[in-house]
Amino acid sequence: MESRVASPDYADAVWALVDVDITRLMGKPEKINVTLPSLLIYRIDQFVVAHPEYGSRSGCLAFETTNRIIVRAKRKNIGRFTLVLALISL
Repeated sequence: MESRVASPDYADAVWALVDVDITRLMGKPEKINVTLPSLLIYRIDQFVVAHPEYGSRSGCLAFETTNRIIVRAKRKNIGRFTLVLALISL
């Protein structure tokens, strides 16, 4: 984005970054069965106890996985709108 802001082609442009809560776009929750090593499950549970803002093991896994997808998308220079579409199509 920095290159576009610096470009004379966009000198008169108005830039805005908008945070969008994509929760409603993600669809309703689905229950899945995931197999993980018992030590990892224990560590996740301990992490959730230490960070109650996650609410649950599932909440922690969903939040952290979504953030990981976003970080990778930013590295690959995927725009936010494209990322939302990618998350919706998961």
